[in-house]
Amino acid sequence: MSKEILDIKPAYDFNFICLSMGLLPINNGAAAIAPGAVTDLQYDPALGIWVITLHGGKTYTLSPAALADLEDTIKQRAEDGKILAREAFKANAVMQNDVISELQRGVVGAQIVGANKRRH
Repeated sequence: MSKEILDIKPAYDFNFICLSMGLLPINNGAAAIAPGAVTDLQYDPALGIWVITLHGGKTYTLSPAALADLEDTIKQRAEDGKILAREAFKANAVMQNDVISELQRGVVGAQIVGANKRRH
């Protein structure tokens, strides 16, 4: 392949696609794996590479540097997940507070309207 072809940026964001589908990019974006499909991860000392085996027997090889990149991706996703969870928790708390405030305002109005009704 010529250098010009390799320098062309694709019209899509592979990392975003992987994140949206719950996949982990490997080998500099040449492939992606589903973490739940991994059945084995072994180091081959003779070749100096890591071998990932998926359900069905498909294998991918990773250099130690590629495995380190995969580790960084997993750590970043875990951190991003914590941040999103905190933001969702805060948004939920604000929403609940708004609902409670609205209900409290509604109860006062209902009490005033109900005071004019005769009771039997």
